[in-house]
Amino acid sequence: MSPKAKTDTELWCALEGLDDDLLDPALPTDVVADELRRLGLDPVALAKMGSGVVAQLQEQERLSWRAKALEKRARLEGRGARVTVPAGMSKAAMLARLEELRSSHPRMGTAVVAAFRKRKPEESTDEELRGLLEDMELLRSIEDDEEEE
Repeated sequence: MSPKAKTDTELWCALEGLDDDLLDPALPTDVVADELRRLGLDPVALAKMGSGVVAQLQEQERLSWRAKALEKRARLEGRGARVTVPAGMSKAAMLARLEELRSSHPRMGTAVVAAFRKRKPEESTDEELRGLLEDMELLRSIEDDEEEE
């Protein structure tokens, strides 16, 4: 018959009193089990509880990527909401800003060139230029943030 179940506090107090030698992996498990029984603990139940805690922590660790990804997504979406191109910006000003981004940010320059691979920038509509400029400004913002980290 196993001993009466202990409260968490009683269990903690009993485990605090364990001799550090009992934590030595080379110590035979029957010696550890005898000491736990002497303290009024059920070694099998304690091992099962410990395995449950370990499994729970491993599951939390396995899923932690999701919380980090959601946080990063929210940060990026917030940044995207802040990046805007003024509605009244002229086509010439948008083209000038795209050229500035292309020449000052090498990685972004490739994206700007790729966006115009089938036609000249001047042939784009204002809406297309505004969309491209917003995307490029967002990329610049993300790139700047990554450099700060």
